[in-house]
Amino acid sequence: MRHTSCIVTESYLISSHSLTHDQIVTAGYPSYTIPLVSTMPPMTLNGIVTKAGFINKTATITVSRWVEHKLTGKRIVRSKKYLVHDELNQLRKDDVVTIRNCPPVSALKRFTLHQLLKSPETERDVARARKAQETSEAPTSTSVSSALRS
Repeated sequence: MRHTSCIVTESYLISSHSLTHDQIVTAGYPSYTIPLVSTMPPMTLNGIVTKAGFINKTATITVSRWVEHKLTGKRIVRSKKYLVHDELNQLRKDDVVTIRNCPPVSALKRFTLHQLLKSPETERDVARARKAQETSEAPTSTSVSSALRS
């Protein structure tokens, strides 16, 4: 994490880039240093895509967690929806993904796609394409019988 600092005097807020600490102290101003955090710590969440393809480069991810009820002690599922920036529009419904916080992309998007963990629809499409390719390459019964006759 990168920290920057600024110098606070009685009546002025002076950036650390404009004057040095020695220049301010020699001018007679009492000062102290306040650290400013410039970046947020990374936060990653795992969730399921509940809505994709309706808004360009945006998907809705539902992140669920378990919470214990205070009185009964039973476990309850709590969930929250996040709008996620999907630059390549690659997400589909029911995908399992990892998202990471980022600087605001729009008014409601504060997360970006970090990793696609599992994609059931894509796996189905690949399996169908593989099966179609195998059936097109397999010899038909008429071509086998004609090959045996010659």
